[in-house]
Amino acid sequence: MLAYRAFTLVELLVVVTILALLLGIMLPLLGTVRDTGRQTRSMSDLRQMMLGYTQYSLDHNGALLYGMLPESFDGRIVTVEDGDRTFGPPISTRYPWRLAPHLDHAWDVMHAHSGTPDPPHASDCDREALSRAYSLSIGPTFGINSVYVGGHAGPLFKGFVQRGGTAKPNRGHHVVFREAEVQQPSSLIAFTEVRRHGGAADGSEGHFWATAPNAAGAMWEADGDEWEVLNSSRLIGLPEGRYRNRTITGFIDGHIATMRAGELDDMALWANDATDNDYDVP
Repeated sequence: MLAYRAFTLVELLVVVTILALLLGIMLPLLGTVRDTGRQTRSMSDLRQMMLGYTQYSLDHNGALLYGMLPESFDGRIVTVEDGDRTFGPPISTRYPWRLAPHLDHAWDVMHAHSGTPDPPHASDCDREALSRAYSLSIGPTFGINSVYVGGHAGPLFKGFVQRGGTAKPNRGHHVVFREAEVQQPSSLIAFTEVRRHGGAADGSEGHFWATAPNAAGAMWEADGDEWEVLNSSRLIGLPEGRYRNRTITGFIDGHIATMRAGELDDMALWANDATDNDYDVP
């Protein structure tokens, strides 16, 4: 007659303890693998954006994509087209709708950190189409370095000036508008991963412009691998990475890098003419 031996309570507790220890070891590793995968996808998305950014420049005789345009520019109201529809400010003043044609309107590339907002459909009423277009324009994963590259409208940032009754690029000062003006294309930021901060923003959303450490005032600084916002009264795109304390960043020459907070806290990466870390909008 066969005898059956059951687990004792002590043996069962030992097995449970071992399993708990293994789970404790494996879960952080699984989280790291997951974040690495997401980071890799976001890097691929930014590479595609940089290809579109370069194509824009080629199509415009070496001009860089404008950052944040004024509502009226070069004698006319700024608009963008989507099929039979036309969208005006503020949708048209932000970069996503102006870059989209050079990405074949691949909106998921610009919204890598969350579900991509639905683009306007032909069947949408005008109000619904406007709402969809607005969502696509305001919260992309990657913000453009508009204060120093391509120009940012507004009296604080002085990217554009009034000349002859119309807004024109403020050339020859702190902003570069053409590839030929860039001194070190491999070390000047075009786009970087951002989180929206300031006001009621909680840092979970993206933003359409990336804020340099100094952008008409000290905006943020690095504290080790952390970011400290210095001016929370203004809505900014903080270059704060989502994965493994690194921020995915694209440079004018098209290459991609992942950078820590302390590395990004360097005005020479943001402004073409910066000679020290105190450099700011004149």
